[in-house]
Amino acid sequence: MTQTAALKPASWRPTAPPSFLDRLTTFAWRTIRPSELEVVTRRVSAFTGSDAGAIFSYCSPVELVTLYRLARSCPPGTIALEVGSHFGASACYIGTAMSQIAGRLYCVDTWGNETMPEGLQDTLAVFEHNTRGLGSVIRPIRKRSELLEPGDFEAPLGFLFLDGDHSYESVSTDWARLEPWLGPKATVAFHDIKHFPGVSRCVGERLVSNHWKLGGFIDNLVWLHRARW
Repeated sequence: MTQTAALKPASWRPTAPPSFLDRLTTFAWRTIRPSELEVVTRRVSAFTGSDAGAIFSYCSPVELVTLYRLARSCPPGTIALEVGSHFGASACYIGTAMSQIAGRLYCVDTWGNETMPEGLQDTLAVFEHNTRGLGSVIRPIRKRSELLEPGDFEAPLGFLFLDGDHSYESVSTDWARLEPWLGPKATVAFHDIKHFPGVSRCVGERLVSNHWKLGGFIDNLVWLHRARW
């Protein structure tokens, strides 16, 4: 499959998750209270100038707040990169966190909607409108993720969110291209681990390599930390 920075293939269908993922999901949901969802969403809305909770997204509210949490816990001045930005919901949460730690977020997407269920459309204007309050923090990179070059963003990366094309070939390509630019204490988050075997396979390979360890899992989002610093 040709790599794109869009989010999901039009033919995707959820698959039954393994029971251990169900248990992890049930446990993880308890770690974010509804009051925290409301507080963080209000904070993100204030920073972005948008109603963050109303932006259409394939990430659930608890996943978005988790992304905010993870990004907010990064060291000051962290450089973050997101592959697959769509309408900008996740960028709003990660970008708000980056603004609070004097960091920066690079968003990579074609914004052509090539593999989305809604069909082809130019979504860059919607993304820019939804993230308009973070203009000093967010840098859009309109290209396919496999074409990224060192001059496109600053390095090292302290936070990486992979939510582009979910085929195994594409996720692996993104990883191979971006891993050399990850800092020694980087956090890497993957979306749709339960819906797409390619994502779970890539994550599994990272874990058995002993170079990365499981940071956590919530709903359909998983994140990893380096096994050794």
